Amino acid sequence: MSSRRVAALLAVSVGLAVAVGVGLRWRPVEKEAPPWRPRHVVLFTVDTWRADRLGVYGYRDAETSPRLDAWAREAIVFDRAFSQAPWTVPSLASFFTGRYPTELGVFTNETGISAQWQTLAEIFQAAGYATAAFNSHSVLLEEEMGFRRGFDQVFPEKPKIVLDGEHKIPFAVAEPDFMRWIDEHAGERFFVWLHDMDPHQPSTPNNLYLEDPEWHRYDAELRWVDDAFARVVAHLQARGIWDDVLFVLTADHGEAFAEHGIRGHQNVMYDEVLRVPLLMYFSTMKGPMRVREPVDLLDVRSTILDIAGLEDSSGTTGESLLPILSGESARRDRDLSVHSRHYFEDGHHEYAVRDRLWKLLVRTPPSDDRLGVGWPSWLVNSEDASFELYNLSVDPHELHDLADQYPDVVARLRLALEDWKESMDQPADEAPMLSEQHLETLRNLGYNPDSDR
Repeated sequence: MSSRRVAALLAVSVGLAVAVGVGLRWRPVEKEAPPWRPRHVVLFTVDTWRADRLGVYGYRDAETSPRLDAWAREAIVFDRAFSQAPWTVPSLASFFTGRYPTELGVFTNETGISAQWQTLAEIFQAAGYATAAFNSHSVLLEEEMGFRRGFDQVFPEKPKIVLDGEHKIPFAVAEPDFMRWIDEHAGERFFVWLHDMDPHQPSTPNNLYLEDPEWHRYDAELRWVDDAFARVVAHLQARGIWDDVLFVLTADHGEAFAEHGIRGHQNVMYDEVLRVPLLMYFSTMKGPMRVREPVDLLDVRSTILDIAGLEDSSGTTGESLLPILSGESARRDRDLSVHSRHYFEDGHHEYAVRDRLWKLLVRTPPSDDRLGVGWPSWLVNSEDASFELYNLSVDPHELHDLADQYPDVVARLRLALEDWKESMDQPADEAPMLSEQHLETLRNLGYNPDSDR
């Protein structure tokens, strides 16, 4: 049976599964002439998508992701993937550039990617790929944020200012444009980015699962995303191009439900927010696998480009994970991961540094630091800085602070954080900032940009 015929039959099965809610299984197609390079790259990011609320990561309280769970059995699943920041713009800026938010000067949701940094989309565009973004996050669509760069087309074309009392933009607004664009460009090499904001507060209009009182609001939103994910894959298969797709699925950050006394995400440096789903599929991968090695979202850019066979002449702090995926190596070269959240209301900053066993959380003392007024103070070594230490191998939920019991580990990770800071050169160009009009969108989405200023 031909590959095209197989893809068509699989597309039908996906469509039926979306309709009746059954599980799915997609199997990699073997190719005989390596090295294979994808003609199409699809990046699907989900806003506020917490890893441990998905079936593939062990969630059993509700069936939040049946299609994803079935697909994941034939994909690459990263069990310990982490975002560099607990909110959208710094996290995705790091993803698209392969650099830490601190390195970029992208400290909050108000600051964008300066032209100094080449984005992932710009690399694909320069290589001759058709590029398009389908985005339901109004702030990411703003010109000054830098996420439009490198895309031939962006949908919606104009950002919609979210007014007081209105809901966020649902992914359903951009999804028809994606389906139509794929129909028009299926014969071309392309790179597309979809960003689904539906799990983010407030509730998504027309989400049918929200009408069932048995569903937790957040779980209902995840199930709604699962439906959208299945439709996206089904459409790629129906067009007969699935065998030539590199598909990457991840999130900007998770969501906290008061596990550490905090709800939401932007102020949370614990792993209910920093740990994110990360899954990949391409038809000639070594086979379905689960990757236990800790990885960072800033590694994904290099990995995508490595699989696609494209050079990253602009440089990156991340490293390609392809040696792990191919079986050449069991570990990354980089042993440490660093996370940051700058400019709390009282001027303090928070950092976290982890190795394969330990995680150190650092809170600097209050200061006069304000966004846009100089560089953030480095007060990690202040006598008033506070520390929490967790042994993630036995305490993955970070419930038992061991900082007092293991001062040697605290000292070692503090020194590692100091070395990391010394490697962060201040950017040559100042990061652009949102206008006052667009800050109103952040306020109406539940953020308080005024506290950073």
